[in-house]
Amino acid sequence: MPQDSASAVAICALIRREDGRYLLIQRAPNLAGGGFWCPITGRPEDGEQLKQTVVREVQEEVGMHVTVGPEVFKCPTSDGRFTLRWFKCTPNPPSVGFEPLKLRRQEVSDARWMTAKEASLLDPTFESTAAFFSQLGDTE
Repeated sequence: MPQDSASAVAICALIRREDGRYLLIQRAPNLAGGGFWCPITGRPEDGEQLKQTVVREVQEEVGMHVTVGPEVFKCPTSDGRFTLRWFKCTPNPPSVGFEPLKLRRQEVSDARWMTAKEASLLDPTFESTAAFFSQLGDTE
């Protein structure tokens, strides 16, 4: 897939552990969408490939290393300013997904591992987050 311009694209890290639970964060109150639950998101820095952005954002926000897989979903951000491209990720090594997270409090108030069904019922959350996890159910 060709990469969109950095001004129009953002990434979403869909991190799934071996036990089928996904990592969702609660955005810090000082950010746009503060208090909302969602996967880790972010924007590329100049010259950065999208998968590099995923790795960097996850490391910065929760202190975890991930292996980035394919893009699995695309939607507009809630404000319509960016196209949010969702990438499947797995903790690397897998055991790191069961270790305590190192939250960057300027960006993340809380973080939880949950099933797709639990994620679809979060409140508050973005419409696209709820819709994505709702269509997964607990089958994935």
